[in-house]
Amino acid sequence: YMLALFLLFPFHSAAQEVPEPEVKTPFPVKSLSWNSDDTLFSLGEENVVFVRDAQTSRVVHTVNFHDALSLMFASEGGAGRSSMLGLSADGTMNVWNLGDTVQTERGAVTEVEPSYTVASEDSKRIISAAFSNSSDSIAAGMDDGPVYIYFKLRYTHQLVSRRLEGHRKPAYSLQFSPDNTLLVSASEDGTLIIWDAVT
Repeated sequence: YMLALFLLFPFHSAAQEVPEPEVKTPFPVKSLSWNSDDTLFSLGEENVVFVRDAQTSRVVHTVNFHDALSLMFASEGGAGRSSMLGLSADGTMNVWNLGDTVQTERGAVTEVEPSYTVASEDSKRIISAAFSNSSDSIAAGMDDGPVYIYFKLRYTHQLVSRRLEGHRKPAYSLQFSPDNTLLVSASEDGTLIIWDAVT
């Protein structure tokens, strides 16, 4: 009977358990994110962001970016292409197109330069950010209350912005709707506003 049970339920054997993959990092991880098709994940460590292959955990892209508070992915053009947005502690917001990289002497690892950069100015700091699913729009919450939507101009690699007034205190949480037409912002002043993210 013991043999029959073992044959019927071999998955109970401890020898067949597969340990979970483990990624060791030399510095504390301050932020992480997955892309939409679960093929890539990113880890923000000190002054570098490492983008890793989800199957092997191998580093495929590196990004020089200090104190990344948050990281997020969005689709970029065709299937299998991703953009990544990062927000740093000093209020700098960068966007990297991971599909437009050049292989370096380090082999399969590519060092990625930002396609777009928005820096805090006039003592007003970016404290929150959101990426539309299509990567065409970026939202940023300022520490003095206003929210900005930035629209990417792909051919000139420039951003045009629209200022959204309504919150009296910082909006610490931003999120685009799945169809990218709406943006919701939640503020420290206790208000939640749904914005038209297209017009």
